[in-house]
Amino acid sequence: MPKIKSETKNCINYLRLTSTIKNLITYQATQEGITPSEWLRKLVVKELRERDALPPTYKVPRILEEQPDQ
Repeated sequence: MPKIKSETKNCINYLRLTSTIKNLITYQATQEGITPSEWLRKLVVKELRERDALPPTYKVPRILEEQPDQ
């Protein structure tokens, strides 16, 4: 997958999941051809957009905009 220009990802959030949830995330990410981390970022950005919580100048990498919602 080609690199895209975006804000540097230099912060880490840890979360605990059941193995079932982790496996579902991995499966969904694989179906979309992206990593589980990218899939989770996409989900978070989508939720923040729906809540109008992103700053107006926030630029989302193009890969997030090109993936169809499922």
